[in-house]
Amino acid sequence: TREGSKLVTLDGKLVVPEGTLFQQFLEWCHKLPDREPPTWLGLPSNAENLLLTQRGNMLVQKILQLKALNDDVDEIAYDPTATAEFDQRSDEPKAAGAEKAELPTYMRQIHVMCTTWLNMLPTELPELHGLSGLPSASAANTNDPISRVFEREYTITRSLLATVRDDLAQVQRVCRNEQKQTNHLRSLLTHLNAGKIPPSWLETYTVPKDFTIAKWVMDFADRLDQIQRVTNQVTPGVSAKDVIRREGIWLGGLVFPEAFITATRQEAAKSLGTSLEELELAVKFAPLNGDGAGGNEFSLCRLRLEGARLRPGSEGEIIPLSEGGGEKLDAITLYWDRMPGSNAINGSLITLPVYLNSDRKDLLFSARVPVFAADAATPTSLVCKEATQRAIAIVAA
Repeated sequence: TREGSKLVTLDGKLVVPEGTLFQQFLEWCHKLPDREPPTWLGLPSNAENLLLTQRGNMLVQKILQLKALNDDVDEIAYDPTATAEFDQRSDEPKAAGAEKAELPTYMRQIHVMCTTWLNMLPTELPELHGLSGLPSASAANTNDPISRVFEREYTITRSLLATVRDDLAQVQRVCRNEQKQTNHLRSLLTHLNAGKIPPSWLETYTVPKDFTIAKWVMDFADRLDQIQRVTNQVTPGVSAKDVIRREGIWLGGLVFPEAFITATRQEAAKSLGTSLEELELAVKFAPLNGDGAGGNEFSLCRLRLEGARLRPGSEGEIIPLSEGGGEKLDAITLYWDRMPGSNAINGSLITLPVYLNSDRKDLLFSARVPVFAADAATPTSLVCKEATQRAIAIVAA
């Protein structure tokens, strides 16, 4: 900050030049300090640190992947049960004429990892009422958009589970020298050895770019837990919609989250007796009251608010954060309401984007949320502008 030139105020804000000629503006630009903080662009003061932190995390992940390629099997903490099983199979007498070539170290590592991942994943999903000849929750189940979306999620997730388990089992047999390699199995071995996700597994749903195979398996196990939780409660008298409305849903754990949002809109239009075009989406940062009997409210869980925090003791208003950061959201309420008339004005509402994951590449929807200033003297219009500059958003996964 240059005290005599009056280019920057004490709080770090730029001072508008007093000249009116182009040359005066040019001289003003040349006199600016060499260091230009991100606050001049409306970004948090620690924006550069956040960017460097993100790059550092990516570098650490790449180093770990490279280290996994060179580590000896004895330097890795394997599952003792899986290692013993592998050693027992390796010590079994081979058939006459069989080659006694020792398997590479990386195959021993992959075998143990496959055993661990198979233990994390369920063998199969329970049967869902309404499919495979089982009775549905109601005769009019086909008119329930939320149940139809869940049945689609169930079918696709169940198919992916069978594919993943079959691939891991075949890789194990290859590592034990019990099955010959194919092009598909060679590709699986290459990706698993490098800590990468096989392309055939990535075709079903989108994950962050920095996901490793270990993170993907843990994330997939969480998705399966959600499917199992809902499926186990669906009975001939209770539909998937009833379970989801009562207990909420992890939006980021769905294969097609956009389809679920569309289904909630259809359900809300039916409940409110209006057309789809007249509905507007909004979010309340508070748990759903009751079981959502109104039909236009739905509970979401395991989200994250980035660039802001919730106002303490409020009904869910947010306060923009100048230093970035965010806050985990255990449960929020998603609801559809009729669009306000042209004369309805509420300056404390802003529209926040809801992204699929932290990459912010897949926009799911945008919703209205109330915003509040940390300082009571700050005008509401300025708070809304600041919320936009801080790139406040909600992340579903």
